[in-house]
Amino acid sequence: MKVTRVVEGDEISITWEAETPEEMAELKERALAVARGEWPDEVLDEIDVCPMGCGRRTEDAAGGPCRACWDAAPMLP
Repeated sequence: MKVTRVVEGDEISITWEAETPEEMAELKERALAVARGEWPDEVLDEIDVCPMGCGRRTEDAAGGPCRACWDAAPMLP
């Protein structure tokens, strides 16, 4: 799943892109929850995006790269 977050002043714009049908279903549920006001701004601020700029979410609690970027990184000698 790819996530793009843009902050301009007081406005936050978040774009999610699904890579599988299952992710698309999850995104639709999230979009409906956000539209209904069920996701407070604090939760949206906590979405972790890969620091490598690929737009995917990272599962790393420390904010490291997503699995795809980690797997694609060259090995250190």
